[in-house]
Amino acid sequence: MVRLTNEIHVSLLQINPSLHGPDRRIAKTLDLVRCTAEQQTGVLVLPEIWSGGFEYPDVLRLSRRTPDILRNLCEISGICGTMIIGSLPERDSGRLYNTAAIIDHGRIVGRYRKRRLFPPMLEDRYFTPGRSRKIFSTAFGRIGLAICFDLRFPEHFVAFRDQGAWLLIVPAQWPDPRCAQWESLLIARAIESQAFIAGCNRVGRTRNTRFCGNSLIVDPGGAVIARGGRNVEVVSAVLCPEAVETIRKEIPMQKKKR
Repeated sequence: MVRLTNEIHVSLLQINPSLHGPDRRIAKTLDLVRCTAEQQTGVLVLPEIWSGGFEYPDVLRLSRRTPDILRNLCEISGICGTMIIGSLPERDSGRLYNTAAIIDHGRIVGRYRKRRLFPPMLEDRYFTPGRSRKIFSTAFGRIGLAICFDLRFPEHFVAFRDQGAWLLIVPAQWPDPRCAQWESLLIARAIESQAFIAGCNRVGRTRNTRFCGNSLIVDPGGAVIARGGRNVEVVSAVLCPEAVETIRKEIPMQKKKR
C-alpha cells in the first residue's frame, strides 16, 4: 500500500567505490547503509555500480557478488522500513546489465536496467542496454529511475510527470570535467518533470577519470535544496510530496488530447 506522508526523508550516500579490496569496500558501504537507515526511515540512494566502479575486468567478477549484496540490502531495508536504490552489475542469461534494484521494506519491487550506455567508460563493450520499465509504485509513492548517462536524454523523462512520479532518482558516476553539466541537467529535468530529483554521484578516481561528487537534491521548481561536496558524505533533505501536486496545478503541463 502506498503511504505518502507529508514529509519523506531522502539520503544520498556519496561514496568512493574505488578503494582497494572489494571485501572491505563492500562491507564498509553496507555498514554506512545500515547506520543511515537506523537513524532515519526514508529513501536511501547509492551511486552507480557502487560495489566497485567501472574497473574492467573486475566488474565482471563483481557481478557474481550482486545477489549476496542485494540480500544484505533487503535485510537492512526490512528491519529499518526503508527504500534503498543504487545500481550494481547484474548477470542475466549470459548478459551483463547496469541495474538499479528498488528495495522497498525488505523486498525487491522492481529493477531498472540502464538504457543509454556511456562509450567513454567502455560501458557499451561490456554491458547490454536495458529495456525494462522505469516507473515504480512503492511505499513512498511513484518514483522514476534513470542512471547517469540517461540524464542527457530528455525523452527518457517525458513519461514521469504524466504517470504521476513525484520523485526521480539518478545514481551516477559523473566525471569531474563535466560537473557543471551534471548540475544543469538535474535542475532541467526537475523543472521539466515538475518533480523532486535526487542525483547521487560518486567521488574518487577510476584509472585516469576523477569523479566530482556534488550529489544534489533539487525541488520541482529547480531549486537545489541539498548539495554534496567532493568527499565521502551523506547528503540529506526532507521532501514534501505535496509540493509536486501544488506546482503541477499552478503550472499545468500534462498532455491533453486535442
